[in-house]
Amino acid sequence: MRLTIASLRYPADQEVDLVDMVCTHINLNHDKIKDIRIIRKSLDARKKEIFWVVSLEITAEGISRAEVKNILSCRGVSLSLHWPTCTTAQPVRKGGGKVVIAGCGPAGVFAALTLIKRGVKPVILERGSEVEKRVSDVEKFWKDGLLNEESNVQFGEGGAGTFSDGKLTTRIKDERKNQVLQALVEAGAPEEITYLNRPHLGSDQLISIVKGLRERILQSGVEIRFNTRLIDLIVEKGRLRGIETSDGMMDAENLFLAIGHSSRDTYEMLHKRGIAMTPKAFAVGLRIEHPQKYINLSQYGTRAFHPRLGSADYFLTYKDKKSERGVYTFCMCPGGCVIAGSSEKETVTTNGMSNSLRSSPFGNSAVVVTVGAGDFGSDHPLAGVYFQRELERKAYTLGGGRYCAPAQRASDFLQGVAGGGIIQCTYRPGIKNCNLQEIVPSFILEPLKRGLLHFEKKMKGFIQEGVLISLETRTSSPVRLIREEKNYHSVNLPGLIPVGEGSGYSGGIVSSAVDGIRSAERFDID
Repeated sequence: MRLTIASLRYPADQEVDLVDMVCTHINLNHDKIKDIRIIRKSLDARKKEIFWVVSLEITAEGISRAEVKNILSCRGVSLSLHWPTCTTAQPVRKGGGKVVIAGCGPAGVFAALTLIKRGVKPVILERGSEVEKRVSDVEKFWKDGLLNEESNVQFGEGGAGTFSDGKLTTRIKDERKNQVLQALVEAGAPEEITYLNRPHLGSDQLISIVKGLRERILQSGVEIRFNTRLIDLIVEKGRLRGIETSDGMMDAENLFLAIGHSSRDTYEMLHKRGIAMTPKAFAVGLRIEHPQKYINLSQYGTRAFHPRLGSADYFLTYKDKKSERGVYTFCMCPGGCVIAGSSEKETVTTNGMSNSLRSSPFGNSAVVVTVGAGDFGSDHPLAGVYFQRELERKAYTLGGGRYCAPAQRASDFLQGVAGGGIIQCTYRPGIKNCNLQEIVPSFILEPLKRGLLHFEKKMKGFIQEGVLISLETRTSSPVRLIREEKNYHSVNLPGLIPVGEGSGYSGGIVSSAVDGIRSAERFDID
């Protein structure tokens, strides 16, 4: 007999035996419990006492009819009809010519893994380096301000998510997300990501996990070509027939385009080729960094430093009535650092990163404002890209060069003064104390200021304790490559299959990976 027990609670500062807790809850002898599996675990810190809340799946044997009736009358208990299973990938039904995947981030990797299950061996191209070399290139950039435009925070094996908190939260309901999590576990991720409410990996763990996924692909006989950039498409009679790369020409009757949200040169090439695309809404703002001690006290109160709780996070939202824009915190990195995320020369953009232990004395988050096509001053499909680039160049100039970031105390930002004294901040290569109002457009600036004041009401000290670092521009793709709903091919070029965050249809590690899986499942659909 299989049972589900929802929302059992126990104090976060106590060790518990799950079997004891279950048997007490349903009044059953220990020897009748054969297996317990955690299916959900989250922290409830809304009141003074902090609880873990778990949902469990139990296998029990030798239960009488009377015991069944009693068990099912207990709070939160129901019958579980089956264990969750992953659907089996169906073999490809017909030949489709040579398959190439451009991009070795989550979408490209999981498209490849699904195609392999279906009997297809694609060639994978990645413009950046394998993750070991990429880590070295990124560290050199952060230390010395030496940017490699092909191997950086945005480009390289693992995609942009490799240098982040490794967040695996997603709002999508697609059950394929369980396939993604299980594949990550098989590649070395901890089992807890399959049941924690807001799982994360940390950039330190992501590096070995990305390598594990690579080994799985290589063992299947699939070729991965690093440092190979997509340059152009070869089109004959209205259909894709091949591609030009930095290493020469290739046949490619089907190209899974998993380029990520920062491949601006590729977007330009696609636009010149007449590929259907449209500007997409995204968000722009600043990074805000606080002492992690302040965040812990704000969220956990007197239990802020209990060793079981770890570094606290937050998520804040505000609807600005004057502008009708959303203002919200994004990609919160507890116990982390603010990082330089540039991929083009003489531009500055920021992101956040945490390692698995989230042990830095600082936490950070983007504070961003929604923007759309009407804000870019043009109806050009790439207007959002040009808008991002213009802001990033202004940030580079204001920061004084060498990829230093303009920074300012949040209290000074609201007053419009640069302030004085030394600002403590984790961003490398360095910061320059500036008046950030000089580079934030007014239609973003005003709702951003009102949003900060609103967040101060939710978390007292949010402004006084905060340091703002400019700019956060790469929240999601500014472009959507329009594709067929049925088979994910471009609406005006059969054989071109835009997937993942760069397609404009997903955002984040898990949703991008799921998009890659779906695209590969639909590979041979007309």
